[in-house]
Formats: sequence, C-alpha cells, structure tokens
Amino acid sequence: MGDRRTDIENRADIDLLMRHFYQRAVADDIIGSIFTDVAKLDLENHLPVIGDFWETIIFQNGVYLKHGRNPLQVHGELNEKTPLLPVHFERWLEIFTEVTDGLFEGERAEFIKLRARAIASRMLQFVGPRMQDRSAFRKPLKTGNVSNKDLSVFDGDGSSSGQSSDYPYRRFSG
Repeated sequence: MGDRRTDIENRADIDLLMRHFYQRAVADDIIGSIFTDVAKLDLENHLPVIGDFWETIIFQNGVYLKHGRNPLQVHGELNEKTPLLPVHFERWLEIFTEVTDGLFEGERAEFIKLRARAIASRMLQFVGPRMQDRSAFRKPLKTGNVSNKDLSVFDGDGSSSGQSSDYPYRRFSG
C-alpha cells in the first residue's frame, strides 16, 4: 500500500486483509496444508463468511450472526481430523499480524490484532482438551499480553455473540 498506511475503515479493508492473509496462509509450510488438505477450504465461499466475522468484531454490526456458525465448533471438528497444535496457532497469529501491519496502522488495526491474539488463545483452550497427547499443550501459546477479558470473544457456552458482558467492547467512530 505504499509508505502511508491507514487504519481499517470499512468492509473493503477487511476483505483486503483477508485476501492477503489467506494468500499467505494457504501457501505456508506450517499451516497451509490444514487449509488446503484437511479443511479443503473453498476460499471463494469462505472469504465472505470470515469477512463477516471480522466485520462483526471490528464494527459491532452483528453481520456474522446470519451464518449461524460457532467458530469453536468449526475448529473443534477440524481438530478431530488433524490435531491443531500451539505451533499452528502461533503461525496463524504471526501471519495475521504481519499482514495487518503491512497493510494498516491505527486503532482498529491494533484492535484486530488484539482480538486475533485472544481468538487464537481461546481456540487453543477449546481444542486442547480434545487432544489425546496433551504434551503438545504444556507450553502456553505465545500471544503476548492477553488477559482473561481478551479471551471473551466467545460466550461461556462457546457461542460467538461478539458482545460478551465482561469485555469492554467499544465502537470506533470515523
């Protein structure tokens, strides 16, 4: 995007972030095969859904709710096909952060990275107990300073309302 990066301002920016992220993620030596061989991800269909997810997180408009999907359940099912390990979540987060930093800077860009760290931690907590070999989960995920409040992207029942009562969500004004 050149020398002058701007903040995430709208859905088009989220779509740009997702396209760049998935372009790197599916080609990655560590996590690429999870997307291509295990999940058999159809990007044409997935990008609008994941865009809705992040739009709901950033702009608090609830657009993701129309999909009736629970991200924890989706990743739990994927974990049953192949173990999702800390190294996978760490690499996902590393790519997500690098792509975000390469395209954007500002309050929303920082917020989406914070939420990504919280989501990676929560996903790992959710799939970890399903592992037969827990030795891979003895080391905490390297997500930086993520507090318990940051992990509340999902309600206690595993659903994603995007409006958990213990997280101080804020709306971003233009």
